[in-house]
Amino acid sequence: MDPYTNKTSGRAGPPAEDLQGRHPVVWVALRVLSSCARQQPELSFEVDFPGYGKKFGRHQPDFRLRFRSLKSVRHFLLSGGRGLGREYLNGGVDVEGDLQSLLHMADSSSLLAKGNAVFALLDEIRSRFLGRLTGLAEQPGDDRFIRFGNDFYRAWLDPGMAHSCALYENTGDDLESAQLNQYRNICRQLRLMKGQTLLDAACGWGGFIFYAAERFGARCTGVTLSPNQYAYVQEEITKRGLAGRVDVVLGGPDNLAGPFDRFVCVGMLGSSGPRHDRAFFRKTRKLLKPEGIGVLHTIGSGRSRAYHRWANPCVVPGASLPTLEKITGRMVRENLWVYDLEDLHHHSARTLDDWARRFERALSSLELEESDVRIWRLNLNDCAVGFKAGDLRIYRVTFTPEKSARIPLVRKYIYANPMPA
Repeated sequence: MDPYTNKTSGRAGPPAEDLQGRHPVVWVALRVLSSCARQQPELSFEVDFPGYGKKFGRHQPDFRLRFRSLKSVRHFLLSGGRGLGREYLNGGVDVEGDLQSLLHMADSSSLLAKGNAVFALLDEIRSRFLGRLTGLAEQPGDDRFIRFGNDFYRAWLDPGMAHSCALYENTGDDLESAQLNQYRNICRQLRLMKGQTLLDAACGWGGFIFYAAERFGARCTGVTLSPNQYAYVQEEITKRGLAGRVDVVLGGPDNLAGPFDRFVCVGMLGSSGPRHDRAFFRKTRKLLKPEGIGVLHTIGSGRSRAYHRWANPCVVPGASLPTLEKITGRMVRENLWVYDLEDLHHHSARTLDDWARRFERALSSLELEESDVRIWRLNLNDCAVGFKAGDLRIYRVTFTPEKSARIPLVRKYIYANPMPA
């Protein structure tokens, strides 16, 4: 039985060799997709080209891919997965059904990966060098999400509005309990005690510093680059009666005096470049007391290469994710001692799946342009696939400026209840 069906007529479609009457780019695209289908026989999908459709696989399609124009097909052939991602974001391609199945097929197929490395390099050159010449260079950590207001994030994040990987300790954990698990786990990694000073170098909407102040009695300072987040945290400090125990600073940590007993940074390192990473670690060491403890929780990559997920060109242009070797190497050069390390990519994949579901449920209450819906839908699902099957990692590194810092011999203190002194 021929697994390929002509979806337009409902009859068995002719083999690719008999498609001379079709437009050449459609003929070539069919060859590429046929090869992808052979590599993943468990997958079924439909493809619509202008004037022609085809089904691959034997069962109910997992997704349907529709090219709106021959231009979109050409872009796909020239740039592989990146071209397809760009066309989806620009409206030249539609996807119905399971978007992650398409993204996983792209990750698994060397054919759909065609052009990724080249176009990633061109994007990096454009953002880092051309931007400097024109005065339009993007700043490290500046992404396309900052223009969305607090109400947008509140609609689909957890109540604490954590925009970082959660920790699913139990099978039945929902997003809210998993984010609280993460807060508690980080506090225990830090051996956080009542009255200690803590700096959160990327505090977001303040969920972690509020937790550390209320549950562990720490005196917390948060730093954010977002005026929306700054205003939100200020308002929450007043509501919670935490004035004098929690403070927030708008801008970077460069002007903070310190030193602090404890330091945490969740999610900031991955959006900056190597030079900024070196400066970041140098400043971190100055901000920590010699006996202090720090936790860095950052996105990274399993291999040394430019970050080129599908959504990257429109979401985080020019981003370059560090490998574990580069992270720890830079820390060692700044005399920061690494004593604990975890890779939480499975937890991050589940977090993104939860976010994607909650985002879809919230769409009816959000007033978004179609282009914004596509950017967020692609980014959430593409990153989830990157953590499940690609090179994306979440590294959590616990460190101290001095080798003689008081660190327990075993890790039981992280999970013991209550936490030992």
